[in-house]
Amino acid sequence: MKSDSGFGWAVLLAASLTIIPALAGEAEDQAAICSNGSGKSQEIACTWVIDSASLDAVNLASALSNRAVSEEASGNYPAAFADLNRSLDLNPTAQHYARRAEVYVAIKQKERATLDYDAALRLEPDNTDFLVARGIVLTDIGQLDRALQDFSDALKGGEQPAAILKYRALAYIAANQYQNAIADSNQIMEQGPNNPGAYAIRGMAHFGLKQYQESISDFTKLISLRPNDALPLQFRGRSYFYLKQYDLAILDLNRAVAMKPDSAETVARRGSVYIEMHEYAQAVQDFDAAIRLEPKYAAAFNGRCWSRAISGQELNVALADCNRALEIDASLVAALDSRGLVYFQMANYAKAVADCSAAIAIDPKLASSFYVSGLAKLRLGDASGGSADIASAKALEPMIADRYASYGVKL
Repeated sequence: MKSDSGFGWAVLLAASLTIIPALAGEAEDQAAICSNGSGKSQEIACTWVIDSASLDAVNLASALSNRAVSEEASGNYPAAFADLNRSLDLNPTAQHYARRAEVYVAIKQKERATLDYDAALRLEPDNTDFLVARGIVLTDIGQLDRALQDFSDALKGGEQPAAILKYRALAYIAANQYQNAIADSNQIMEQGPNNPGAYAIRGMAHFGLKQYQESISDFTKLISLRPNDALPLQFRGRSYFYLKQYDLAILDLNRAVAMKPDSAETVARRGSVYIEMHEYAQAVQDFDAAIRLEPKYAAAFNGRCWSRAISGQELNVALADCNRALEIDASLVAALDSRGLVYFQMANYAKAVADCSAAIAIDPKLASSFYVSGLAKLRLGDASGGSADIASAKALEPMIADRYASYGVKL
């Protein structure tokens, strides 16, 4: 069974259960296919065995469970659930619970999947496969402490398989425990120095720690190992972006877009680089393209709004884009921040203050909202409030006045 998490660990759980009926001839052949086959042939064989053979409860449960594997693979989830429910009624084993968990994962009912993995592990508490499979699902749903415990328990046997270390490192990344992710990645590299996953994870961890040069080094190595993969180019481009090496960022993102032209995220990231290069028309074109690829991409609408806001052009269009971004994602603080600048550029200072204040309430370290709020308050005659907000902005970002001056927004 294939997990939609993309980790592929479920392959271990899908190994067919052996049926050992006291049969001969055709029945024995069909039982062997049901036990060891795959796809439609397995489903047909299991159906023959279920309908035609005289099986005890244990072997009938195994045949039903095996048929569920092929049903899940073909997308026939109701049939897979029906077979697994019956299998569990006949013989409630850990393997049957784990298989049903995988079907829940396939239909994106991951919380329900964890309950079946819980049941499987109550029966077989030291089963490494089940611990890892549950850890993957727990990572996906954000229960990171439990996920990390599962991966650590799976590693307690003394061996340190690279695959389990990789899953734990990914959970550490999700938990913002970047140093631990680096430690696991280093351990993977000790087992094999050219492991692409280890370089990817360590590169992401360095990025999370704002160690951009180290991140570039890891992604450069990963690019040499996987020259046709767009993702490391995108990550290296992001690292160049934060180092303000915009020309290098554009080169990497151009290559990534050429490899994966249907990636709205990659196109939008290139648009963000063009903004910092003050190439606003190019930025708008990239955000246009990203929105065509993903019409409900709130960040792209915000990027297009911001491009026009800082250039002071087509402000009504910019306002519509920010509004659309917030319709799609009301929690997108960047869109509130952008709309605050739009209102400031439109000389609607009261609304600029309102949006910036709303953004600051969500993110008290948002220097840009403090700065625009301060400028707007000054224009409304609130000298003390304006000065206080500008001081807060400069405390968070000392050069913010220069950044906004480059956009043409000044005291």
